[in-house]
Amino acid sequence: MSGIKNEPWSNTLGGRLWYSISLSDFTLQEFAKTIGISERSLYRYTKNISMPNVEIFIKMCKTLNVSSDYLLGLISDNNV
Repeated sequence: MSGIKNEPWSNTLGGRLWYSISLSDFTLQEFAKTIGISERSLYRYTKNISMPNVEIFIKMCKTLNVSSDYLLGLISDNNV
């Protein structure tokens, strides 16, 4: 997942979450169902309107096979 550091959305959890989902085999709807949240909640997370709780955040990382540091913007590349 390199090459996104110059994108304006790449420094936000929502932007990195959306990007990670787009690279996965999940649709947004499938991803939301898989981690047990509503599509509305996922929309709010990807648009940085709200933040997931820790339990949901961990499910996101595990399901997408991305590091928490990557989604949080602490590192620029996801090398799990």
